[in-house]
Amino acid sequence: MDGHPFDIVATDFVPTVPRKGLRQVTLNIGQRYDIIFNATQTAGNYWMRVRPGCANGGVSLIYDSEAVRNGSIVPGGVLHYSTAPVVDGANSTGTALNEHCDDEPSTPFWPRTVPSAPFVSSLSKLNLTFGPLTRQNENLVTWFINSSSMDVDWAKPTLQYVLDKQTNNFPREFNLYELNGTDTTWTYWVIQEAGAPFLPHPIHLHGHDFWVLGSGSGTFDGTTNGLSFNNPRRRDTALLPEGGWLVLAFVMDNPGAWLMHCHIGWHVSGGLSLQFLERKNEIVSSVGTNQFDEFKNGCAAWNNFKPVWPDFDSGL
Repeated sequence: MDGHPFDIVATDFVPTVPRKGLRQVTLNIGQRYDIIFNATQTAGNYWMRVRPGCANGGVSLIYDSEAVRNGSIVPGGVLHYSTAPVVDGANSTGTALNEHCDDEPSTPFWPRTVPSAPFVSSLSKLNLTFGPLTRQNENLVTWFINSSSMDVDWAKPTLQYVLDKQTNNFPREFNLYELNGTDTTWTYWVIQEAGAPFLPHPIHLHGHDFWVLGSGSGTFDGTTNGLSFNNPRRRDTALLPEGGWLVLAFVMDNPGAWLMHCHIGWHVSGGLSLQFLERKNEIVSSVGTNQFDEFKNGCAAWNNFKPVWPDFDSGL
């Protein structure tokens, strides 16, 4: 925001040690920041500038236009003081924004140490690859996790299996991983981009925050070397670097069926997601049977619906 430095005080709703006096912030898809700034400048209209950080993630054609290059159009918005005249745009000046897609550094305000002792024995690996898939005689853009592209059953989602007590034989394409433990059990995961095209992927987890133990380029070596266990970054969306790896940890303290996926729309549509079925025998009791009424109503309505178009993607 031209002329308005700001402080970041939370990432993905996790309070953090404030980073003060910043001029810009990088947001990967699905990430959120709480910021504080002082509106103490001369009353007027100030540009809030936006630009994509990495071209290999896809750049809108507007950023290639002459109007953007010569400054007559500023992609973004306007910070407007209520006592200033309402005008079309603003005439403030600012600095060029960074062109990168690396995650911002952050330190959780309430510190926590992630136990390192069970890391090597408990670490699970998720390999991300890309490849064509033919379904209904059409070639589809498809992403795979451990050689399986997620394709949920719209008529019978995972929670229906739980309610029906049929949790021992999930279809492979559900990309389901069971987690069994207690409120104090940690689980560790490395996500590795294992095949071209190499792209950055913002990885988002439902049902939990996670601790980011580390990330890097190339192939993860499976050790704790270079990882951070002492109050590492904590959030619910973190970037898997292009052609690299990302190591996450979280506690099994929330029974449920939780999705983890790339937050780029056409990647998750193409199957780049999985489910954690966490403490499956405690899901119904932890929620309460009457809380499933709307879920059952939704499933009944879907089963009575006659789809016009066939199932052609992951359903997410």
